Amino acid sequence: MSQSSDALGGAGLGIVDWAVIESVSGNVVAQGRTQIGAGDVTVDEHRNSDNVTYYRKRIKLSGPFSFSIDEHPTRSSGDLKGFGFKGEKEDHNTFSWEWFNIVNPNEAVKLQEDGRVGIEICQFDKGWEVARTDFLSDVSLRITRFDGDPSLEPFWRVIIKQGSWVAWPPAV
Repeated sequence: MSQSSDALGGAGLGIVDWAVIESVSGNVVAQGRTQIGAGDVTVDEHRNSDNVTYYRKRIKLSGPFSFSIDEHPTRSSGDLKGFGFKGEKEDHNTFSWEWFNIVNPNEAVKLQEDGRVGIEICQFDKGWEVARTDFLSDVSLRITRFDGDPSLEPFWRVIIKQGSWVAWPPAV
């Protein structure tokens, strides 16, 4: 299932300051400040190998680059232990997964490397979800090429800069 957030109304959903860095050279290959509108977030339903449903909420940045949050709505707020962010480059076969552990009802920390986000958790039709993220530090989303030289990976990093925020639409 995929739905544009246009169906959810026209309110602004955030502001994201971002850059994409080529890790080996340090070159900035894309950057911007994106005001997120209702039509800028797509929500897709997926199933993992254990047939568990999760939702990917994606924001396009520029060209082939985007980032997303992946989460499993839960029955109670206390059952929500964490979520994943992904950086994506659509024109390459890549992998990206950055897990964030929820350390208190208002904050999550990145499992590997540094990164902190303020969070708001709300109950929606599908269950308890992350409704908002506030980037309390710069957060790096590593993108690794499947066909790349392992010594050169991660090849790209999507950096979501401190002060960025997103009000994520609910899973539908």
